[in-house]
This record gives sequence, C-alpha cells and structure tokens, in this order.
Amino acid sequence: MAGSIDDETKFIIVNSNHTVGRQNFTIAHELYHLFYDHTFKHIVCDRGDGKKNRVESSYKCSRSALLHRLRDLKLIDQTKSEQLKENVIPEVTLLGFDPSLYQKGNSGKIIGDYRILVKKLYDDEYISESSFLNFLRDIGVEDSDIYANL
Repeated sequence: MAGSIDDETKFIIVNSNHTVGRQNFTIAHELYHLFYDHTFKHIVCDRGDGKKNRVESSYKCSRSALLHRLRDLKLIDQTKSEQLKENVIPEVTLLGFDPSLYQKGNSGKIIGDYRILVKKLYDDEYISESSFLNFLRDIGVEDSDIYANL
C-alpha cells in the first residue's frame, strides 16, 4: 500500500508475509504511484471515529496472472504453465538460482522513518489511537515503550 500525508510525506507499507519477489514487485508498483501516477486513485476508509482516510484502491497481480498472460502470448503451453505453478523452490534451486525470491522475508524490517510517520498520522488525526498502537505493535514495539513515549 502507498499513501501520502501531504505532498512531501509519502510512505509505502509492504506485507512481509508475502514472498520477497512479491514484496519487490509491490515496492516498484507503489513507487510508480507515488512519483509518476498523477491520477493516483484513492478509496475512503472509515476509521471508526467518524473521520475518513484515503488509501489506494487495491491492485492485484500474481504469478498466476503472469503465467496466464504468457499462455495467451503463446510463449508457454498449459503443461508448462502448470509445471511452473508447483514446486517452484526445488525447480529454481535445481536450475542454480537463489530461491529466496519465492520465500517469505524481511519480517520486522523497517526502512525509513516509519515510526515518525505513524506518530504524525496519529497527531494529525489521520488514524485512530488503536490504529496507531497496532501499527507500532506490527513492527515489534512493546506497549510499555509506546506509552512511555506518548
């Protein structure tokens, strides 16, 4: 997900439960939106306190969609497509490639000023207190540390 608080303050949130390859795709996709997409679409989310937030509409792209496209272009046949859907890690390892793109990774990794931005979102009343606390918990901040620094 990509978003902006104002013209200068932009952020991207990436799900570390996804494979590293999907995380990389998400980062590239969201960077495009933040810096090149002048028709950036938003949806309004109800925060539960009567105020609204704007976030990007979801965009889904998967390896399955890519395989379907490759079949449409007749670059692979159905049999090859099915083979590429299953047992990906052993296959890429057998071919001598690093399988890390197909594995989860980067859990707990924070790049940039995430905590500062989350605090600014909370202070400027863009997110509720429960969202603020959950965003910090998601990156491993203990409740005692959160309350000590409010």
